Amino acid sequence: MSVCFIAALASGFFSARGSSNAQLDGASCAKDGTDAYADNHKGKCCSGIAPTKMRADAGHLNPWFECLPSFNVDDVCPDGSAAVELPASSPWGPVTKSPSCDENKGTFASYLPKMCEGDESSVVVYLNGENTEDTCMAAKVTDCHIDMSSFERLEADVRMKDCMGRWTAALWQAPVFKAQGRVNGQYYNQGFSGEYDYLETCGVGGGHTGQPETNVGYAPAGWRAPSPKPPSVSLDRQDFDKHWETDDDFAQHVTVLKDDTGDLWVQYCAMDKGACQITPQSAHYGIDIRLSEIFTGTTPSDSGDTNYPVPSDLKGKVELVSDIWNVAGGCGPRPSPPDVTCRMSVTNLKITGGLPNTPTCSKIMSAAPQGGEEGL
Repeated sequence: MSVCFIAALASGFFSARGSSNAQLDGASCAKDGTDAYADNHKGKCCSGIAPTKMRADAGHLNPWFECLPSFNVDDVCPDGSAAVELPASSPWGPVTKSPSCDENKGTFASYLPKMCEGDESSVVVYLNGENTEDTCMAAKVTDCHIDMSSFERLEADVRMKDCMGRWTAALWQAPVFKAQGRVNGQYYNQGFSGEYDYLETCGVGGGHTGQPETNVGYAPAGWRAPSPKPPSVSLDRQDFDKHWETDDDFAQHVTVLKDDTGDLWVQYCAMDKGACQITPQSAHYGIDIRLSEIFTGTTPSDSGDTNYPVPSDLKGKVELVSDIWNVAGGCGPRPSPPDVTCRMSVTNLKITGGLPNTPTCSKIMSAAPQGGEEGL
């Protein structure tokens, strides 16, 4: 036996098959964090994962291929439960088309959202770290629209890992009715449309810190709901945004409460303590939700734009969404990174008021009586 061979054995060069740095097909392999083509590794990663193309950097004059650590999405599920395939009975389903992704030249990941085992109210959205540049993943509750006229409150647990500074929204309400055209010079004003981001992260800049935030967006230039603007409504929508200080391992309970004036309040707090306490310092929508376009539609302005009334079956309706937009646009970093391992979960989701009474919607329905439409 040669001295070199003995030295190789002593150094642990030949790892046992099945370990994270196991030898592949009898050839040497590259360890996590190293160049898959250096030292005659021939593009083989010991983890068994395909190498990820990286941009040139201080240590590499040309683009190179890194062996990234094996990816585990289970760590955003509670109590050691696993992230498993979404069943057909889940209220959540994958999104395959969205302006946030499509208009920024993104494509949706070939793999699908998951849920935390044993909790059909839950969803797990993630990117697996492999060639994630210009890649998106999203899920939404399609068949359980929430009627905001009878909505009372939402409770959920939210976990995020490795997502700070990325463009994500772990949980937000999207308007089912989306008015078209321009009103008072505005094509879209988030905070007047019925959209509300309960938890979003963005890249640093433009008013964003990279930390999680609750926001209604910016609309300083005009009013998109019926004219004239009600005198009590502030066009400075960013005044109602709130940033939540955290590290890159976010795990909090969220409470969304509609008060008697129709305003929506959002507060985060420690898990396993029950509902969060709403205070004057909590984030809030800033107007009666009934003044938003999901109720009012839009009316012609003095420039003669078209009237867009809300269809009766969509009036006041929103749907819940969870997403990651790793694209070079919106509020994400530019360019979009190729090795994003952001993963996040929404679990123990319970909604009081506004839901249809159907078997699917019952999975996200609290025990309190619902005020939504009856299911057929």
